[in-house]
Amino acid sequence: MMGRMSRNPAWNGLADWDGQLPASVELPDGIDLTVRELHPSDEPALRAWFSTLSTRSRYQRFHGHVAELSPAHWRYLTRIDGIHHVAVIAFRDGAVAGIARMIRLEQHRSAEIAFLIDDDLQRKGIGSLLRDVLFVLAKSRAYRTLFAYVLPDNVAIRKLLAGTNTADRGNVLELVL
Repeated sequence: MMGRMSRNPAWNGLADWDGQLPASVELPDGIDLTVRELHPSDEPALRAWFSTLSTRSRYQRFHGHVAELSPAHWRYLTRIDGIHHVAVIAFRDGAVAGIARMIRLEQHRSAEIAFLIDDDLQRKGIGSLLRDVLFVLAKSRAYRTLFAYVLPDNVAIRKLLAGTNTADRGNVLELVL
């Protein structure tokens, strides 16, 4: 069974989402997406997508110039447990549109979050959607604080995560749920 998310441009905190994944959503500009948890079988699609991303997108996500990832890194990113390492992926017409992940930190109720959105689909609401899905999943796992390690010039992620419960600590954004 597939969940359905709001068509509200502000996402309204996913107020009408039943919490089930996969979920289907139509973004405000008419882009249809399927959002679901990442599976190990997604690795080939992720590898292909990664090769299409701009140098800037890869730099902002991995905090350095990364042309390719090692096999060990791909295993780490795709062989997740769904509990301590959670990733949600958005597809548009069967192609990767974006991914967000949450990795539990040593502090029991904290997790690191990270996002990567397709270059051609940035600023269309995919990051906001994936952020809100991660927030729902974080709350369901009793996380209280999320951390995002960001580069100082990554204005997009700072805007995405800005809010009344966000503390900007330079290269770290701390979000209290």
